[in-house]
Amino acid sequence: MRRIISVVLILVLVLSQSNIASSRGLNITINGDKMIFEEKPYIENGRTMMPVRAVTTMLGATKVEWNGENQLVIINYDEKQLIMKIGKTTYWIDGEEFTMDVPPVIKESRTMVPLRLIAESMSCAVGWESETQTVEIVKEGLVVEDIYKDIVTYTKEDLEWLARITYVEGLDIGYEAKLAIANVVLNRVKSSIFPNSVYDVIFETDYAVQFPPAHKTGFRELSPSAESWIAAEDALDGINNIEDCLYFNNSPFRSKADDLHRIIEGEYFYK
Repeated sequence: MRRIISVVLILVLVLSQSNIASSRGLNITINGDKMIFEEKPYIENGRTMMPVRAVTTMLGATKVEWNGENQLVIINYDEKQLIMKIGKTTYWIDGEEFTMDVPPVIKESRTMVPLRLIAESMSCAVGWESETQTVEIVKEGLVVEDIYKDIVTYTKEDLEWLARITYVEGLDIGYEAKLAIANVVLNRVKSSIFPNSVYDVIFETDYAVQFPPAHKTGFRELSPSAESWIAAEDALDGINNIEDCLYFNNSPFRSKADDLHRIIEGEYFYK
């Protein structure tokens, strides 16, 4: 019986971590700009769900109304009207009836609607980049107010290289350890004793090869795991779980015993 309970607990923990990672890593961009939302988007039956007022405002809706008596969401845009009913897969555009996969719902007092349906109804092109867990919305001429945009201070290349090194250095470890590895790289970028870019830190050989896996065949072309992308992006977004550590190893550094800061899943992180 104990063994069965242990297996169930392990499965619950794994699924929980997977859901956390999925939620943390889900991004929305409009015409290339990353958006921020008070209520985080989530995936329901393969569909990205978003707070209706925020997303429709960003996409240029002229008016959004709520009919509480009939549980209706009414969106006016481009001289058209889209009506959806909470909990129902039927919706209407200018009176014509259609069917959607996932109905709108109320979650924590917020009305959540399927993003792709809203965006495509409002003449947007919608794409999905699986590597970075990003919904990409494009609409020519659409201007989104700066208050909805996330301030991104890194390049796509920074993210790609950081995700790759996080992946190869953390193959058999979980999110927390991967996040710590990514932060070691970024801490080095900020330090005066290392190069000042993600790429140069990874490939530095001035004194010694700092990250041996980066010099192996195939590193430049490999595709990181989803968890590695998430850890890299979180580190770039300022989530730091190891403070200013500059070194890590899968066994103790005797010469730096006094500088040990944390041990995460068998990885030793030093200042």
